[in-house]
Amino acid sequence: RLMPEKGVKELLQAYIELSKEKNNIVLLIAGGARQINKNKSNFINEIHELSEKSKNKVVFAGHIPYKQLYKIYSIADIQVVPSIWEEAFGLTVIEGMNYKIPIIVTNSGGIPEIVHKNYELMVNRDSNIIQNLKDKMKYILDNPEIANNITKEYPNKINKFTNEEYSNNFNILMK
Repeated sequence: RLMPEKGVKELLQAYIELSKEKNNIVLLIAGGARQINKNKSNFINEIHELSEKSKNKVVFAGHIPYKQLYKIYSIADIQVVPSIWEEAFGLTVIEGMNYKIPIIVTNSGGIPEIVHKNYELMVNRDSNIIQNLKDKMKYILDNPEIANNITKEYPNKINKFTNEEYSNNFNILMK
């Protein structure tokens, strides 16, 4: 969703800075705004205006139906989940891992439990978040072999989140 808590504005600002150094990159923002109210429409207008600084290299895909998400994941070189709130569980992180995409995340809510608290591509949600995101995106673009090594670990991580594993853990917890 396009909402301030998801860190879209910070990601966009980081991308604009990075695109000054790497002019062959495009930012694809997937997600829409559910109920539009005055605050949300102001935010959406703000990020659209900000995107104009990128010389048409930011694409707003809008809401993508779940069954069509594979199209987005299959063309992505990097996934960024820049949440700046306490994200309960980042399902998009699991989805990106399934497609073996290097995923840059923030240390937000349950996300560190998915990737691991010492995950190499995790950034702090502090006053330097824009620079932190830019630096990690540049790091992955400049070091594809590192990205490849990171994604090799994904199958082990996502196996912890199967229906069977969830059920077993839930049953243990209830006992």
